[in-house]
Amino acid sequence: MKHLRSTLKDFRHIFDLSLTVRFIAEPLISFDAQRDAADVRKIMEEREFDVVGVREGGSITGMVNREELGRGILSGYKKRIDEDSYVEDWQPMLSVLEKLTNHTQVFVLAMGEVSGIVMRGDLQKAPVRMWFFGVLSLFEMQLLRIIRVAFPNEEWKKLLNKNRLAAAEILLKDRKSRNEQIDLADCLQFSDKREIIISDVQLREALGLESKTKGKDLLGKLERLRNDLAHSQDFISGRWPELVELIKRGEQLLEACESYSH
Repeated sequence: MKHLRSTLKDFRHIFDLSLTVRFIAEPLISFDAQRDAADVRKIMEEREFDVVGVREGGSITGMVNREELGRGILSGYKKRIDEDSYVEDWQPMLSVLEKLTNHTQVFVLAMGEVSGIVMRGDLQKAPVRMWFFGVLSLFEMQLLRIIRVAFPNEEWKKLLNKNRLAAAEILLKDRKSRNEQIDLADCLQFSDKREIIISDVQLREALGLESKTKGKDLLGKLERLRNDLAHSQDFISGRWPELVELIKRGEQLLEACESYSH
């Protein structure tokens, strides 16, 4: 059995060092506070901006929402930027996730000045996808490890229905014909591993899954998220704000897997 050296802690360390907020931020377009608000709204509509900054004295001192702009000058519509919605451009990319559960956008500071913006749609970008998919890939690898530990003689086979077991055996035969050094467990799909885990009381308890039904629901959601990420699909629509909690649960399950020993 191969020893898994990659852990969530290692993975997060790599991401925190390598990928900062600036990798997903967009420049914050801004206008002078004395600019005509209707003109600014027209520009925002043409460029599909929901939010822009308001400049006073050369610095961004507030923001405006497109839908609120009407007659008059821009300063009449300016809103103060909530202190809690600021994030430094050098901070770890993942630091914006929590903030975006409470704010529709996060404002990025560079050298103490507002320079950028991160909106929920920016979470669709490659760096965030890499993190989510990496966590879920590590989780699936760990599911396989604990199945091997819990069932050293392939006793897990009795927990799968005949069709799923037959599919794994067909895949094993095919891969062996290509001279791959694998066994039957390597041919299990995510759904197979899920079924094995939730069907065993001790494994459910080890991972903190309250019941077979709740375990099936949670692991099913994680599998669907993984599939959307793998196929470059929209993974935010219909999942926000539950997405942040879902990935947290995924991380907790991964840590529980890493701690598991029979």
